[in-house]
Amino acid sequence: MSLKELTKEYMTKAVYHTPIEIMRLMAAVMEPGEGRVLDICGGSQGFLKRAGVLKSLKGEEELIVMENWTGSEDTCESRENLLLAGPREKVLEYASGKQQNEEYDYIYMNPPFGYTRGEARNSGNRLESQFLRQVSDCLKSTGRCAAVVPNGILTRTSGEDVELRRMFVEDYHVEKVLLLPISSFLPYAEVSTGILVFAREKGDGITQIYDLRGTEKTEKLAEDFRNARPVCILNRTALAQHQYILCSEEYLRGAKPDDQVMRAREKALKRRLSQLTAHVPSVYENEDGQIGLFPCQRGIQNRRGALKEILDCEYGLLECEFFRLAEKERWPEVEGSEFIVLKSGKRWDEAEKDGPFRVYGAAGIQGTSKTASMEEDTALLIGRVGSYCGTVYKAWTKGFVSDNVMLVSGEKELVEEDFLMVLLRAAHFNQDKRGSVQPYITKNIILKRRYRLPGIENQRVFLKKHGELLERLKSQEKEVEELSLAMGEKLLV
Repeated sequence: MSLKELTKEYMTKAVYHTPIEIMRLMAAVMEPGEGRVLDICGGSQGFLKRAGVLKSLKGEEELIVMENWTGSEDTCESRENLLLAGPREKVLEYASGKQQNEEYDYIYMNPPFGYTRGEARNSGNRLESQFLRQVSDCLKSTGRCAAVVPNGILTRTSGEDVELRRMFVEDYHVEKVLLLPISSFLPYAEVSTGILVFAREKGDGITQIYDLRGTEKTEKLAEDFRNARPVCILNRTALAQHQYILCSEEYLRGAKPDDQVMRAREKALKRRLSQLTAHVPSVYENEDGQIGLFPCQRGIQNRRGALKEILDCEYGLLECEFFRLAEKERWPEVEGSEFIVLKSGKRWDEAEKDGPFRVYGAAGIQGTSKTASMEEDTALLIGRVGSYCGTVYKAWTKGFVSDNVMLVSGEKELVEEDFLMVLLRAAHFNQDKRGSVQPYITKNIILKRRYRLPGIENQRVFLKKHGELLERLKSQEKEVEELSLAMGEKLLV
């Protein structure tokens, strides 16, 4: 199926949308000159005009709409795709048919993600991959493309995805990759995405990766990109050694923590922690701020949320101390497989629901079960699938561990359990997730990672030094678990 056929088949305004903030960012990352410009950002309602991509033009008379690929009869909302840009004489020359062809100077694309209609989910025939393969054939020899892609395209290690990335890196030139916040397409979708910018010419083979995932307001994405520096600058050899993965975490794992950045983070964490602890909501406090005689759902929910944020701040401060000490004392790096033991959870069947045991999922407690699958009374858990994949927490009662979670323990002679908890929280596995619509992490991600692990005696010294904080963390974690149960939540995992 050609690019035009794919566009007519799948790009419909009813099911897809390109936010104006993403349009402006794409305009900033790849501003075209004169030539044939193709816009297949479905549902964007005038991507090129509203985003100001053609801001070098002096007036609307120099913009001529030539073709509509969406199949829509209604073009009043600027559903058009092909535009001609440049001096009026050149535009008229194109329009007269003298240079009509199927190749373009610039292409902007936001294809649908998922599988083609009628295809099985395990077929590997994903829509975004088909669009990318077709668009590469439509560029002129000097053409460039900016495409929104799901995180999976950048990180998945299946043969099809590795080969697709290899083609763009080796046969063309991946100029830039912009990693976007998960909120970029809200409220339409919550999905991890990036913008892939590549040229048809092979160029110098240097790829720059920009990390914009920390941008809190999507309307600032274009501004933040203009002011940002790439977090990774890679050549083809480095990319080939890492299966052409186009995500910064793959290349920054061994980077030393920046002391200035660490101090700034500590300062921010302490300030936020002070704000949170100044008033921790009571379970008796309703939505109007009034204190009642009995716990209420809103009060329980607010207190649980505040405690979880307090935990994140306190673990963040502990993490800063962990990295500072690891660097100062030159703790050795050890591969996870040498001291970490992982077990998979079990499928939670309908017949097992509603019992005395708590069910642990990637996001925490998700219900109750008639049986327990844990061998121990407590366990360290890592979320495996979903938005909370990579989350590390502790189960404080014997319960049922779902198949969306991995149980983790350490070799007793090599690592203390409390130290392992700190070490795993500091690993931030969520940054290594694969997939996009349904993100996940694998056992290999955890076991093949290298960790700063001191000897057992040094671990005990660290734990003793922070004993008071660790006891407070345990108390707060237990309360969060009790509050989750009280809420009766069935969280999506």
